[in-house]
Amino acid sequence: MTIAEHKLYLFRQIDQLPEESLIELEKIIAKLRFKQAPQAKIKTENFSNQQMAEIKALWEEGIASGSAGHLDMQAIREEALRRYQEVNKNGNVV
Repeated sequence: MTIAEHKLYLFRQIDQLPEESLIELEKIIAKLRFKQAPQAKIKTENFSNQQMAEIKALWEEGIASGSAGHLDMQAIREEALRRYQEVNKNGNVV
């Protein structure tokens, strides 16, 4: 699986999360930006072991890459949806 395909897969997984989980994830990201990582918790019962392993690996990769600054979650969701729709149109990963 290419990196682009992996990202698209994750966008699809995120898009399928219930709104409550997205809100919880946004809170975790906000807390980590302010160095409050030990206080960040996520309800794991909504995820399979494979999903949790993927989330953990990506989480660690994200932390290692440094701060991205302010995150606009609405823009991120819109971009994910745009990419998902583009793939559905022509079968190519954007």
